[in-house]
Amino acid sequence: MEEGLLSDEEIMGTKRIRTGVHSEQIPEIIRSATGMTEFNCYPGYPSNTCYQTAFFVSFNSKLLAEGKEHLHFRKIIKRLNEHMLKCGGITTNVVIITDSWDAGIASNEQNCIDQIKARANVELYFFTVSPVPFVTRVPI
Repeated sequence: MEEGLLSDEEIMGTKRIRTGVHSEQIPEIIRSATGMTEFNCYPGYPSNTCYQTAFFVSFNSKLLAEGKEHLHFRKIIKRLNEHMLKCGGITTNVVIITDSWDAGIASNEQNCIDQIKARANVELYFFTVSPVPFVTRVPI
């Protein structure tokens, strides 16, 4: 498997997540885990600025998702499409992090994902905390 942008330890600070995460915490977790200060993040704080890297996070399990503002995998793919229409010439690295992979949705959106992959590096990470924190990079 080719080397990804982020290590398993960097993806969401796996050693620190032991309880649920509120969606508004996600940008800060990414910032502290990666050291990056300029990136787009969904869910996250709205921004009119496009950055080279964009994170799309979909947590839906009861162990990870606290609160009601988390995005389902379908909405993450929709946000990815919208973001790349707006920022396609600037965003060259896309990182999708999910605990709720939906192969049907991914299959239905494969043409769009392939178009995005032609313009940007796209990485998908599957994240789980039960029975132990685990991150794996999945081909997309």
